[in-house]
Amino acid sequence: MSCHITPHYFLLWNEEKNPFDEVIITGLGSATKIAIGAASIMEKEDIGQIIKIQTAYFSSDRINRRIPKITIVLKKHPDFVAS
Repeated sequence: MSCHITPHYFLLWNEEKNPFDEVIITGLGSATKIAIGAASIMEKEDIGQIIKIQTAYFSSDRINRRIPKITIVLKKHPDFVAS
């Protein structure tokens, strides 16, 4: 994952929109590592600051086990400038 590659399909017709003040990243199961990595990159690049991390277990009716879940809340870094 790189912060230097912009997903052009997402940015089409959104030039006039302001960046969000808060972002919530969640990961379920093996995606918890990806969620942690994405939040770490955003913090390292001074895009956002982690303000809350919450962990839990998700119980599924289809399988008889609990699946780890992580929720990470980031707020916009004060020095962030949208390009």
